[in-house]
Amino acid sequence: MRDKGKKKFLNDMSDFAREMRSRPIIWNFPTIPPFKNYGFERLTRENSERCWEMFRDDENPFLDEYFTDRDEFLSYISSLCDYMPRSVKRGGADWLVTQSGSNVGASFSKNNDIAILHCYDLSLEPFEYNDISCTIGFATAAPFRRQGVMRDIVPHFVQYLARELGRTRILAYTKQANIPSQNLLKSLDFMTVNEEFVGSERNVYFRFYAQPVAMK
Repeated sequence: MRDKGKKKFLNDMSDFAREMRSRPIIWNFPTIPPFKNYGFERLTRENSERCWEMFRDDENPFLDEYFTDRDEFLSYISSLCDYMPRSVKRGGADWLVTQSGSNVGASFSKNNDIAILHCYDLSLEPFEYNDISCTIGFATAAPFRRQGVMRDIVPHFVQYLARELGRTRILAYTKQANIPSQNLLKSLDFMTVNEEFVGSERNVYFRFYAQPVAMK
């Protein structure tokens, strides 16, 4: 997309998201309980700069562009805060992940931010199991990769979605070349379901069926 066209598209999306503010909020998200030494904080306008600082200079080729492009990031935050909480078919939210007791975390971020979690494609429609489904995503800040962070967090996140939101049919996908994320999902018993998606040559799709477990 050319720069001029891209800017207009992002502006249009931001305007649309702002128009949504007058509509009632549909999706409310209970607090994700702490787990081990990890904490979870809903991503909002007020704390969004922490997410930007975490990824702005990251050269990971698998990172979504809106984490490293300022205009796209601002448009994404507008959609996240204004549109998704009010969308019947495209609800969603993000969470900052923090880690206490980490010397690396303290030097990398004053808030000990280490990762981001996504939940999206929340729908109230019962058609084709949409009302029990969602899509998840995640990204770990560079200093914390290959340390088992998501191996700890993803099962906790999936249980939260199943228990609190009734989302037991969880989808995740990665780019074809993102072998580490694919191996992670496989190790957590996500099943490949590429046959369900037309044109999946660019991505690998996974699904997990969660059984809600009560908090101890």
